[in-house]
Amino acid sequence: MNKKLTGIAMSLLIALCLLCGGCSSLLSNGDRSPISVIQDAYGNEEFSISFYSEGLDVPLSDMAYTARSIPKLPTPTRVGYIFEGWYLDQNFTVPYSDQILYLYMTDVMLYAKWSREEFVQEGVYEIEYEAHILEETLSSADFDSTGNYKDFTEALVADEIYIEKTSEALMLRLQYDCGEVAGIGENDVFTVRTAGAYGTVLPVQSEVNSSSDPVKTIYYNIENYDIAAPFYFEVIVDNRDSTVSSYVIEFNITRLIGFTQSFVNPDLGMESGYYLVNTYYIDAEGNEAMGGDYNSVFSYLIVDGEGNITLIKPSVPYTGMVGSGANTDYYYDRNTAFIPMSFCYGSETDEYNPVTVEYHADTGRMYYVFEIGKTVKQDLYVNYAVTGFMEMMFNYGARTIQMDIDYTHITRLSSLDYAPLQGDAYKYRTETVDYGNNSPDRNRNMYSAMQEYGMTTPMINFFYTAPSADAELSERTMFSHRITYTPLDADEPASQLTYSTVHYDTEIYVYGYGGTGNLYYDSLTVSNDRNIGLRETAQIKTGKSFLAGDMVNVEDIYREKVDMDGSLSDAGLTWNIYAMNAGEVDYSVPLAKREQFGFESSVAIVFEKTTSAGVEKTIVELAEYEEPNISFEENNGIVYDPNGENVYDYGESIPVPALTYSWMGSEYNFRGSFYGDVIMEPLRIKFFEVETDGSYSYNPMSTKDLIDCSVSMSYDKLAVIYELRNIYGEKYYYEVIFTVGNPAVPYEILRGEESILSGTLSYTDGVLGVLDASQSYYTVLQTENELNTVLVDNLTFLRGETSEDMPLVSVQYGGTRYTVEGNATEVLSQLRDYLLQNPGKCFSMQYATERGDTYLLYFSWQMTFDGEHTFEPVKYDNMFTGVTYTLRMPHLVTIGGEFITAGRSMYVSSVSGLNNYQFTNLGNGIYSVTIHSTGVYAITYSPGYISGTTFLNISFVWYVEVIDGEGEASITFVATEGTSFSEELDPDGDGRYTVTVDLTSSFTLPSSNIFADRDGKALYGWSLTEGVQNSDLRAGYTIRDLISMFNSQDIVLFAVWSS
Repeated sequence: MNKKLTGIAMSLLIALCLLCGGCSSLLSNGDRSPISVIQDAYGNEEFSISFYSEGLDVPLSDMAYTARSIPKLPTPTRVGYIFEGWYLDQNFTVPYSDQILYLYMTDVMLYAKWSREEFVQEGVYEIEYEAHILEETLSSADFDSTGNYKDFTEALVADEIYIEKTSEALMLRLQYDCGEVAGIGENDVFTVRTAGAYGTVLPVQSEVNSSSDPVKTIYYNIENYDIAAPFYFEVIVDNRDSTVSSYVIEFNITRLIGFTQSFVNPDLGMESGYYLVNTYYIDAEGNEAMGGDYNSVFSYLIVDGEGNITLIKPSVPYTGMVGSGANTDYYYDRNTAFIPMSFCYGSETDEYNPVTVEYHADTGRMYYVFEIGKTVKQDLYVNYAVTGFMEMMFNYGARTIQMDIDYTHITRLSSLDYAPLQGDAYKYRTETVDYGNNSPDRNRNMYSAMQEYGMTTPMINFFYTAPSADAELSERTMFSHRITYTPLDADEPASQLTYSTVHYDTEIYVYGYGGTGNLYYDSLTVSNDRNIGLRETAQIKTGKSFLAGDMVNVEDIYREKVDMDGSLSDAGLTWNIYAMNAGEVDYSVPLAKREQFGFESSVAIVFEKTTSAGVEKTIVELAEYEEPNISFEENNGIVYDPNGENVYDYGESIPVPALTYSWMGSEYNFRGSFYGDVIMEPLRIKFFEVETDGSYSYNPMSTKDLIDCSVSMSYDKLAVIYELRNIYGEKYYYEVIFTVGNPAVPYEILRGEESILSGTLSYTDGVLGVLDASQSYYTVLQTENELNTVLVDNLTFLRGETSEDMPLVSVQYGGTRYTVEGNATEVLSQLRDYLLQNPGKCFSMQYATERGDTYLLYFSWQMTFDGEHTFEPVKYDNMFTGVTYTLRMPHLVTIGGEFITAGRSMYVSSVSGLNNYQFTNLGNGIYSVTIHSTGVYAITYSPGYISGTTFLNISFVWYVEVIDGEGEASITFVATEGTSFSEELDPDGDGRYTVTVDLTSSFTLPSSNIFADRDGKALYGWSLTEGVQNSDLRAGYTIRDLISMFNSQDIVLFAVWSS
């Protein structure tokens, strides 16, 4: 286009010469060009080129030109725009070229034409920026006594400020460092918002604002904003001296460097290297979960050459409850919120993953390292706990949190702000147990599991040395540490192990500690039922006790205390045995080095292993076993007497014995100030019902029991078990048994000859309790005969050997309660008439004895569940463990189809099994339930308020037996139409052939070859119903899922013959 316009310009020049100079003038110049003619005419006369400044990042100075010297024009810049050339008019119709100036030979103004640069590719666009405080927004209040002020521009993290394009938005990523965390109730040092008075208010797309991290990140949506224009931010400064100041920042993007990297698509594979990824704590609905306030969000991925992925999540303990600042001395304070993590499994891999927890004492940062397999497209389910407020106020134990990995916005990194801990370290190992979510081991096997694995699991925050556990902070030295949890049940799917006990080999490295001085750990220790947590300090010594004459195998000691898979022949390993002197290793007295020896007196085995990362040292003390010294102190005015009768009535309050002990280096009192108040130790006391067969059934301690230091006598025999631990972590269990003096009295209520309620009554302080019972009649009364059956004026109350009347005392219907005062027949007649005229109603009847026993019954009349006469949420006789069933909460309607209510709630409970299930509200009255333990369960439907009547506490219950989904089923094949099986298959000759199959395996339906006599018929298939002429269960068909197909443990199939 420019060349074409230049040609036109030259033609105009020739015409101009002809008109102005005449033919003789032109001919006199011979063959000279028009440009040379103009050059001769104007010579060196100067003219100016000016540049219109609007839209330029930097204004351009004027330039001079002559006919003999046309300068090269500069290329301007404008952030966010592409320069398309200079024009001689503001409408951009006449483009500039060097030769076009010969048409003007006068002063000209040039205009830059721009097109907006498009952010097409999703990913990161690097920028350069300039930011400064608008001086006019500073006031005297912004300055301290020295004339200084906190400058927000100095807090900006330059390398972490850029433009990010995602499928959702185009964003300016602004990151700044407040320098310290805010204390509880305090604001951050800097609070940032866009200053609307100075420009357009930028919408905030998202924020990363962990309470425990002074570094904050804000993503502003700049989709519809000119990035060449300044952005203005109001900064509110908390001066930490009870004053607050503010000013405005002008932020200018001075250069758009351009697109530097796209987001990584994990579907295309991830090359070995480092990556940045965002991770979030979420709940089942996808919302931020507890712990989200402390989530650092930004995490790292390391991919090795074989595609194995390691996720590294940094974390900083929240010290805001202690005060503002980031001093690691605050970490000793109980108000500091640590989030210790341990076990983890992936949603896609269905495997428990090795997890490493690192604490870097030099920076005060925690790193959680998860080995997540070969895919990043999964959520992680992590065992965690929270110290600080949650522990002190709510005794918060362990929970499982869902960690969402944002795999759609992964970016490459050239390096990491993390390096694994290395150097010399003290090492020891133990075995850790996780009882899982709603694990059966909590109740069914708690007694045996407790004795094998202990009552608690410490989730360690940090290690330190000190003269004593409560030494002054100046006397303490904190160490870096690494704890690695390696699952020992890796051959089992995590989705199954979630509901059982999972074992971990746990290796602990304390860096910089050489074995000299008292070593302590600070932990949130959680009970093995995961319900209770207690922050505590404990001294660590690696050791084991022996009786005189016991054989010691050094390699067994090494595997138990140092390396589970190691041996004494490991490369780099040396070991020696030393005498012990006053509880310390006496290195001056080495003993004979024997791999096996009989124990005689206390010794220490010192293992040292040289690796590429440093020397690992372990001191294992072998000490002579001693029995614990146990005594009891006063609790609620009573000192427990081990030799006393310890007999109490049902319901009577028992002061929990305040046991105290000393045992091989440990001293402990089970009654003390554990959460600020004097209560019973919450972790290492367990309550059990002792069954008649001698088995133990776990009964969790309630918060009230802790505070009152007492427990109610609820069983014929109650066991209180204490866990004692010595300095080596060895356990000893002391058991206290309480028995009932007055046994419970059985009772039964009869309606005529029908038993409608039974149970037991307990004694309190020698007085037998009275019955106060209420019950819903779960079957809807549909006919007048059914109604007449329940409208009775008297029940029989059997109590032990005593029988007495329980007459009707009141009824309630139509929103009114009517008292029966000798006129029961009349009251019941009026109730009957009301119900016969009003279908779809509820009513209640209350009975009472002269002694004061009461029984309240709720009934429903002529209602249906969406047309069905009975409440059956699952249309099967049984359910199976591990199978997810979908339930719909029905509407209540009258038998005539008139709507009554949509229902209020539905829930699941255990009758004879464990409360071991998942029940999820999917919305719109739809639920799903997965039960993980066998037994009888109840599904309860509560309709709530029923229009036209006062609310009655009516509910409907459906009982179902839950069968083992991994068990067996029997399939019985029935010969029909005169056919028969062979004698081998049917020895009884009754036309039935039964096989036993595994419910988890596939099964192929037999064909006609199993029949001895089929009278020339062709077998078509099999049917659940006898006499049908067709079947979807064709002979030879393979059933992949027996439960989905039949949902039965006893399946009967009838032969269907082809016509």
